[in-house]
Amino acid sequence: ALAKSGDKDNISMVIGTIPSKSTIEIELSFTTTCIQDEDGYHITLPKMRQEDQRQKSTLNSFSDFDQSFSIKISSSTPITSISTTSEPNDLIIDYNSTKLSATVTIPSPFTHLPEVLWTHTDMDTPTLMIEKHPQFNTLATMVNFQPQVTQFEEDFSSGEFIFLLDRSCSMGGERMELANQAVILFIKSLPVDSHFNIISFGSRYEMMYKSSRKNDDGCVLESCERVREFMADLGGTSLIEP
Repeated sequence: ALAKSGDKDNISMVIGTIPSKSTIEIELSFTTTCIQDEDGYHITLPKMRQEDQRQKSTLNSFSDFDQSFSIKISSSTPITSISTTSEPNDLIIDYNSTKLSATVTIPSPFTHLPEVLWTHTDMDTPTLMIEKHPQFNTLATMVNFQPQVTQFEEDFSSGEFIFLLDRSCSMGGERMELANQAVILFIKSLPVDSHFNIISFGSRYEMMYKSSRKNDDGCVLESCERVREFMADLGGTSLIEP
């Protein structure tokens, strides 16, 4: 068999001629991202289809061939629930002893593309992960949290907004242009009578204003013009100082 990736969303596999009354088995492993919301973590399994090159036809029905999916889930806290939208909801779940990981198998048949949902304890609690470089004795940290966005009343919609902008050398080129465009969009979208400031950082940091300024028309226009000139010229990335 020959597998190839046509684009970022599709993988095709050429199998060749299959002898009559023969059976073949194909195993494909891949890593993908999942979506997190208030209900938990979601992942939609990919759509499979087969084509008969001799008849130039495409078979899209899930009943055209047997298929099953196996998903390995790992968590920093015990997994509390796993479910799927497939019909029937026939999950084979194998937890490890601490419930920090689980393997979920969804057998055929499918009536539609299955979606798997799982939750774990302390989902709303921010987590900090630290990893040490095996060679250079440096540390990398990652904070993972889900913002709890609430709808403010109109009287409380204004406030103070501080934008942190990475202008280290790694942000050069298109990355810096896109970041500048995003900051400009945020500035123009601030509620009326708000105050804001922009702090750029790299190996050093720069504040656009000594103190936050009100977002009147003149300040917004001036700030947008200055942001358009921002470059990735503040050295390396350092969040230790100040």
